[in-house]
Amino acid sequence: MNRWMIDTSALAQRAHPEVDERLRRCITDGAAVCDMVVAESLVRARSEADLVARHRLFETIDVLSIDNEVWDEVFDLAALLAADGKVVATGDAVIGACARLYGLTVLHYDSDYATLGDVADLDHEWVVEPGSL
Repeated sequence: MNRWMIDTSALAQRAHPEVDERLRRCITDGAAVCDMVVAESLVRARSEADLVARHRLFETIDVLSIDNEVWDEVFDLAALLAADGKVVATGDAVIGACARLYGLTVLHYDSDYATLGDVADLDHEWVVEPGSL
């Protein structure tokens, strides 16, 4: 069974019932996020009530810290991406690095993780089929 690192892109699709159901199962099974996912999610809150709801969600999920080991992994990913002539968003590189370091599979709705998977053997899975939402 996979242990999941839930990406912000998957959380952003929770309004879709199939995504919400999948995320609930993953969270029940012990999914994690990292500090970057928390930060990306919180700054996107559209109201105080939305912010409170997001905080409550993160109280139910393991939150992994971004420490020096994660940053070293980010720099390794940067070298692999550069060698292949590819780029990804910085936040996605940080989240992917954290997932790699902890041996987690990124659950996402973002093509950057497919790119990271191609160049760095990052385990990842689309929360639903790409283009289906």
